[in-house]
Amino acid sequence: MNARSLSTILHLNQMSEQLTQEKDLLEQKAKAAEQLSLSARLAANARERSEEEEQKDKNVTAKEAQEAKGRMDALLAEKEEIAGKLNQCQAQVAAEKEVFLWDKLDGC
Repeated sequence: MNARSLSTILHLNQMSEQLTQEKDLLEQKAKAAEQLSLSARLAANARERSEEEEQKDKNVTAKEAQEAKGRMDALLAEKEEIAGKLNQCQAQVAAEKEVFLWDKLDGC
């Protein structure tokens, strides 16, 4: 073998080693990109599930608030009705008391 052939063989071996190293580096970068892509998808899915759960919680809270408002309105109406009946009873007692006192006075 002559020196030129030997030099060419050495050069090709160096290039082959360099290409192998570049290929390994590209494979590592591809794996890293795949992992990053997977992480991004998982994060997007988690965010979507979180948003869905938040919306569900808002809906439940709104429904509970509406039901509480309905109960409160019913209780206020019942309170008004009871207050009206109480006023009537108090007026009736006052009237009967006045009649009783006048009867007592007439009897004296």
